[in-house]
Amino acid sequence: MKSSTLLFFFALCLNSCFNNQSSIAKTFSTDKLREDLSVMKGIITRAHAGAYAYNTPAQLNALFDSVSQSVNGPLTMREFYNKIDIINERLKCVHSRTILPDEYYDSIYKKNFFFPIPLIDIDDKLYINSTAYTIPLGAEILTINETGSKDIIKQLGNYYHVDGYGSMAKSCVVDEGFSFYYYLAYGPSTSFIITYKQKGKDDVKTSNLNATSMKMVEDDLYADTYYFFPGDAKYDLEIKDETKTAILTLRSFFFDTYSTSTAFSHFVANSFRLIRQNKIKNLVIDCRNNTGGYYKNVYPLLSYLVNKNLPEYDSAIRRFYQLPFPEYVDVSDTGRIVDLDTTAYKFSEIRKGVYAQKTDDIEKWGPNDYVYKGKLFLIVNGNTMSAASTFAAVLKDKTNVLVVGEETRGGYEAHNADVLTYVLPNSRIKIDVPLLRYYQPVVNKSYRQGVVPDHDVPYTVAEMVSNTDKQLDYIFDSVILR
Repeated sequence: MKSSTLLFFFALCLNSCFNNQSSIAKTFSTDKLREDLSVMKGIITRAHAGAYAYNTPAQLNALFDSVSQSVNGPLTMREFYNKIDIINERLKCVHSRTILPDEYYDSIYKKNFFFPIPLIDIDDKLYINSTAYTIPLGAEILTINETGSKDIIKQLGNYYHVDGYGSMAKSCVVDEGFSFYYYLAYGPSTSFIITYKQKGKDDVKTSNLNATSMKMVEDDLYADTYYFFPGDAKYDLEIKDETKTAILTLRSFFFDTYSTSTAFSHFVANSFRLIRQNKIKNLVIDCRNNTGGYYKNVYPLLSYLVNKNLPEYDSAIRRFYQLPFPEYVDVSDTGRIVDLDTTAYKFSEIRKGVYAQKTDDIEKWGPNDYVYKGKLFLIVNGNTMSAASTFAAVLKDKTNVLVVGEETRGGYEAHNADVLTYVLPNSRIKIDVPLLRYYQPVVNKSYRQGVVPDHDVPYTVAEMVSNTDKQLDYIFDSVILR
């Protein structure tokens, strides 16, 4: 009985391994892939709110034609993913994501295909960002599998989509997802031969690293990564009495339930009550690695900072009256189809195929009675995006805030949102398609990139190794304590 059970279990394991391996190696025919591209073209050109924000119709048609013609034989899932993502990257939209099918991702998730050590990009170079390995913290990676670090950074940056023409934020691809994007760009590897050198030394060393699984990368992300911005606490307030300074840390505006949204609003109200009670003269708001959330969480906060009436946005447009291609909408989003169609009355056609939200439906916000009037500072970086970029843009446009750090990933004058996920029929690759383009209530409408800081304060290797917060120190040393 035991032998039969073991044989059965062994057979299951073999079958599972075979299915996983076949999923990775499986190819799709040229016709099937071109059909997917044709479906994607219809979806993007008819539903994507920002399809023509940075591309003319002729340019977008030429792009789809070029990618389709480049598919001249069977491709694996990974290879076709890269074709799809070329198109999404050209849309210059942070919310235009390409997503592997769940079953494919599951098949690679526990495979030892992935680069094992956390890295960080500083000044377009790769450095070890961990003390958990024999290669020392801060060592510079020169090559991985004979490819130079600058070439790797440039290649991986294509996967890290940003709003508009900003480019500085693309360096965050190394910090946020190097192992996964390296796999997409270069394929699976069971080992990695790297060359590196330590700071202050000229000799180049070589090391052979065994690959790890994506599961291990995710499980050990915070345990192994030395320098990062903690995200466990979504918000926090610290008061430094000696300098009459408050540091308000905001890692997210994504509070989508009544309880979490209410808790955040209470935190904001209590924070500004303490700021008044303690007669705070300097308020530092830290929005680094804040990937956004909802306007309903942004504008109550802005009401304590901006002494003006504000609309949530100047205008919003979409490019359909009834949602196109509903048959390809991901099952998780099908419940939204009827709502999108029945709310069409809130939009009016301003030109052929373009519908603007009626201004009466845009919520207005007034200043709080206890609006903050002291010195204001904001820290942002290349992973500040979506609603957090809106927050940064409005604050920069409407107040005397001093913005420090690095250019945001999200746009200054506009961004696309209200994302719907579509599934391509043959490859089953998913694409996130934002249905609304929001124009921020800011004066400059031709900025066409992220929020650029007043003082660009990038990191150096020395500060990473010493775990020094250079951007926060800059505010204290150059302004507050000056």
